[in-house]
Amino acid sequence: MHTIVRAATRGSSLDRLVAVAAAFATLAGLAICAGPAGAVTWVVHADGSGDVPTIQAAVDAAAAGDTVLVTGGVYTDASPDITGTPTVVEMKSGVVLRSADGPAVTVIDVGAEEVGRGIACRGCDASTVVEGFTIRGGEAYAGAGILVEGGAPEIIGNTFTANPGGMGGGLYVTAGATSEVHDN
Repeated sequence: MHTIVRAATRGSSLDRLVAVAAAFATLAGLAICAGPAGAVTWVVHADGSGDVPTIQAAVDAAAAGDTVLVTGGVYTDASPDITGTPTVVEMKSGVVLRSADGPAVTVIDVGAEEVGRGIACRGCDASTVVEGFTIRGGEAYAGAGILVEGGAPEIIGNTFTANPGGMGGGLYVTAGATSEVHDN
């Protein structure tokens, strides 16, 4: 039995193939080390002069891992949520919604609506956070301040004022949701 061994000569197609494979391996390694693209912080001001004009516009523009940072002021822009209930913020899974200045000066005011809700979290995962707001004037059968339907968002450090509702006027967490709720 004879074994034929061919020596690769300089510039041969085998050399080029090895060089291309090494380049791809290097690029793949760099991509893995770099990880996902950096998270974005969307800033919202009550006068509409931030990165986007409203909290909802910021949440809509945000991707999972992004933060919507809301400065002090009163926020009233409500639009119909998926059920038709006027809602100031319909959260998106993986987005952090945080006030920059705390609940004493950062207010989501639903009072202009006859029936309405401050924030709705539907199926949002555990990386979703709502932190540091006063939510007032909501009026809905369930969750006039914040409604959590399914999922596991974290609800931290909020104040609920004058949010009448049949069930959980300030905050209502439905069966099956596993939210972390603290310091509210």
